[in-house]
Amino acid sequence: MRTNNIHFTGYDARPLKSLIIRDVGAGDSFTQLVKELSSIGNKNNFDVFVQNADEIVSAQNYKSDPMSALPNMMNFPWAQDNLTFIPKGKILANKWLEIINDAVSSFFERPEKSLEEHIQGGNFFFVKDGKSDALIVGKDELENFNLNNIKRDFEIEKVYPISQPEFHIDMGIRPLKDKTVLVNDDNLLSKALHDAVTNAKIYAEENNDSQMKNVQENLENIKETFEIGKVSNKYQNTDEIVKELESYGFSPVRVPGCFVRPVLSSDNYDDNHYLANFMNAIIQENPDGELVYITNKSLLDEMAQITPEVEEKLGFSFQSLFKDSIKEYVKPENVHFIDADGYIPICLEHSQGGIHCLCAEVPVIE
Repeated sequence: MRTNNIHFTGYDARPLKSLIIRDVGAGDSFTQLVKELSSIGNKNNFDVFVQNADEIVSAQNYKSDPMSALPNMMNFPWAQDNLTFIPKGKILANKWLEIINDAVSSFFERPEKSLEEHIQGGNFFFVKDGKSDALIVGKDELENFNLNNIKRDFEIEKVYPISQPEFHIDMGIRPLKDKTVLVNDDNLLSKALHDAVTNAKIYAEENNDSQMKNVQENLENIKETFEIGKVSNKYQNTDEIVKELESYGFSPVRVPGCFVRPVLSSDNYDDNHYLANFMNAIIQENPDGELVYITNKSLLDEMAQITPEVEEKLGFSFQSLFKDSIKEYVKPENVHFIDADGYIPICLEHSQGGIHCLCAEVPVIE
């Protein structure tokens, strides 16, 4: 475990020691996830640890073993939701996962407090407010948790409730640093898709390009799917969230970060499913002082048949659109889209979670 020159940052771009993820038997795809995260960590000076039923090991020492995987229950993979390393050193955790959480407490040598009801980590962010720690939290939690108890458990004085941009706020907002907060705005993606369809049509006609004609038709179908999902999305409150953040002294930045697909009749959940979610992300400040943005791979570019050559002609891809929207804060080359052989896109579409949900962030003790 590294202890010197730590630059990994996630909670509001502040120092973290490492990430911990849990092996629930996803096999080769999970092994690839470990490799991708570890590769980024090696370049940017942070550690990755993996927990299974027997032990916690570094990414470099991890080997997939179905016999030692944790049970593949709904809440086991989501380390962020079930483990909270608060900045002052304590671990907050769900009591019903006490056995595996005790192992984490022992490994990281940090005291643990098991809670009967633990606010899921996807519905809050630690942020710096001046020199103090504060919490941005989804308003849904205030229906179930006493505000004073939240302050007590999290050892903070300020709590900033915001309207839910999703069932969890980490699916719709992402704090960076200096009180800057990215906020998903579906209208930006709608406009970008309209422009992309128009430009693809013009290019195909002017150049008699059958490949671009196919891209145009694909984008039209994708746009129609997006608009249906947008209308059915119950969380249409971007303007409200922006106003709330501004009233708390934050600087919201609207970005085209999510693609909600229509809920299918075969789904078992009422919440949104995704063909893209770039908001759900881990943020890092590397040794050069640059922000690094680690988020989820989307299959939308492949679905639209947007190859690098097509992107150069069209001037559009879903991933480049997002990278361009945050280039004032994060260099495009520092934005990473985690794929894990399709494991992450599958998590987004069918399990409603991404890379931030899968990783518990271990901060440096303040």
